[in-house]
Amino acid sequence: MSFLPEQLPYLPVFVYGTLRPGQPNYGLLHGFTVTEVPARVVHLDLFALPFYPMALAGSGIVLGDLLFLAPFVYHDLIMRLDELEGWFPELPDCQFRRVQCRAITQAQAEHDAWTYLGNRAYLGAEPALIDHGDWVRYRAQPADGG
Repeated sequence: MSFLPEQLPYLPVFVYGTLRPGQPNYGLLHGFTVTEVPARVVHLDLFALPFYPMALAGSGIVLGDLLFLAPFVYHDLIMRLDELEGWFPELPDCQFRRVQCRAITQAQAEHDAWTYLGNRAYLGAEPALIDHGDWVRYRAQPADGG
């Protein structure tokens, strides 16, 4: 079920790639969160594209951050995130789509959250699986993998 931003229940957003604190697109959210906590989502696999990751349903664990957005900018930020992720509910074949997931914090607290899952058609023939599920760690590794 898709929700337009003005119809959304207020949920935190689980980010796992360029929207994480310290990553290139975090500036979109910086200053508009009330709480940010490390978290994970199970039953997802993380793949590396040239400039960003893509999570898909799978058997792994994806690490990221659970961001609780400030209520006064919530709907506007969700619309901006949808645009950044290229998700338009009226179009059937977007690269990403906003879905609800269950994020688990380091303190084992579970939260329903929004996240953006990818469309497998955009991965290419031989996608690079990030087996440890952490985009930030993957990006910090030397190019030779060592």
